[in-house]
Amino acid sequence: MKDIRPLSVNLALTRKCNYNCRFCFGRLCELDREPEDARVLGIPGILAGIGCRKLTFEGGEPLLNPRLGDLLKVSRQCGLVTSVVTNGSLVTKLWLETYAPYLDWLGVSLDSSNERVEKELGRGNGGHVARVSKVASWCHELGISLKINTVVTSLNCDEDLKDTILELRPDRWKVFQVLLLNGENKERARDLAIGNRRFLGFQRRNRAVRDSGINFVAESSEMMLGSYVMALPDGRFFSNREGRHVFGRSSMIDVGVMAALREVGWDVGKFLARGGVYDYSRRNEIKGGESISKKGSSMSREAASRIQSHADKSGTNQGFKARAQSAAESNEK
Repeated sequence: MKDIRPLSVNLALTRKCNYNCRFCFGRLCELDREPEDARVLGIPGILAGIGCRKLTFEGGEPLLNPRLGDLLKVSRQCGLVTSVVTNGSLVTKLWLETYAPYLDWLGVSLDSSNERVEKELGRGNGGHVARVSKVASWCHELGISLKINTVVTSLNCDEDLKDTILELRPDRWKVFQVLLLNGENKERARDLAIGNRRFLGFQRRNRAVRDSGINFVAESSEMMLGSYVMALPDGRFFSNREGRHVFGRSSMIDVGVMAALREVGWDVGKFLARGGVYDYSRRNEIKGGESISKKGSSMSREAASRIQSHADKSGTNQGFKARAQSAAESNEK
């Protein structure tokens, strides 16, 4: 079967973090040896060359990697849509002003409107909610698209966060059922696990934000397994599809994207089902008082159809097909 080239890739830049979230599964042992050379700066061009549209920088806390700024600039030069996933604590207005020309999306973590709950989860020592509010206001001021990421656990699954989310006004709100991985967080976060019923209850309680134009996306722990294309700074891919992290041996820098990705694989059907195909484009860049659309940023119907075609040929069920078709049509509007 012909390999399908990924439209979206997550690049884990570091395992270092200034927070200690109990449910975190990004403490990757393979990142103990973060490469010191500049080869990582070649990754955006390699990915763009095979048709990738969006590159997300994550961690750990990606702002702790000194190459993040250069990677954003290189990615923009390559025509990629860029995203940074951060806890928000190290984001300053100066940093956002500096990199606004190269940054399309900022994903910020917020799990509760209650500072006590955030502290108990390990998101700082108090003040996290207020910090996220400040970062959100800067994103709106600078025209950077904002995504809020919420991990739903036993400590926050009964919360109604609608009012908080409406105040933050993100373009996209993504809620994740807490995922436990062997070798990462399974033991220390076992008490945070919730079943599907409680996760569905959280969705029902909060999804009305859609009525205000916020893209509400819910992702179960099962849907997360194997559905992301994830890479390390040395160019190797890794996967969580087996309930633990599995790392490839070869780097895309040396053998190419598809050969390296083939070593760990990815689940295209789940990628479609979790809404991985959508309009990646930034709302607009504000520059000199004028609104400037980002050329080439929006998701094309052809790109979405390429992924859908694979789902058809591989026997992926009709539910996946419908999701891909809906995404393709919405991106035409």
